[in-house]
Amino acid sequence: MSIDTILGISGTILGIIGLITGYIFYRKGLRVKIPTVSIFGNTLVQESISKFNGIEIFYKGNKVDDLTVTKVLLWNQGRETISRNDLVEANPLRIEIEGESKIFDVSIIKTMNPANQFSAILKPDGKSAEIVFDYVDKDQGAVIQVIHTSKDSKSIKVKGDFKGAVLESYLPQNELKRGISKLVFPLLSFVVLIGSLKLYTTTKSTLILFIAIGISLVLQITSPLVERYLRTRKIPTGFKSVIGNSFD
Repeated sequence: MSIDTILGISGTILGIIGLITGYIFYRKGLRVKIPTVSIFGNTLVQESISKFNGIEIFYKGNKVDDLTVTKVLLWNQGRETISRNDLVEANPLRIEIEGESKIFDVSIIKTMNPANQFSAILKPDGKSAEIVFDYVDKDQGAVIQVIHTSKDSKSIKVKGDFKGAVLESYLPQNELKRGISKLVFPLLSFVVLIGSLKLYTTTKSTLILFIAIGISLVLQITSPLVERYLRTRKIPTGFKSVIGNSFD
């Protein structure tokens, strides 16, 4: 492998790293609204229980075969404040349940800031509940508890439009990205050093070693920046005591 080839590969690697770090700093500097929702639940009663003779389950006077508690976490990941005026009246922010299931109860069980004034209004037909608030700053939001007759939480959907923003969904799997980022960059740095040492044994070129050391240092510096960026895109710590360990 010639020196020109090595320089070309090194330049490409550094260019890619530069694009990644540039994008991170660009995103961190943006003031945008990022309304985000995450849904998880716990089934309390399943239809199989009713198969036992003499067992009947009632909730608020209603006989139920299935009963699930779903927690809907709604918060703002962005740096720009989301206000009540950002909610679109024609398509309001709401929790809906699909199929023949019904919602029995909706309540706000946790807020980061009481001044946000979150409230949930259950519709008479038990098929949806409108969510309203005054404002939501970065990492502020609410946990909304929904008690319904579905077998699980898959039937619960959060819908609605925001002015100048799109409602994003957050999955527990997103937390894996942080762990991966901690491994990828050190691994790349190790591969670069090993590959360069092998080339050095054949070419005896100190330039290769200097390039390898430089790339390795850049990778080591970039790694915590990427990890910190991914860390900011996670569920705020204050909510974890309410939602449990599902997102740790």
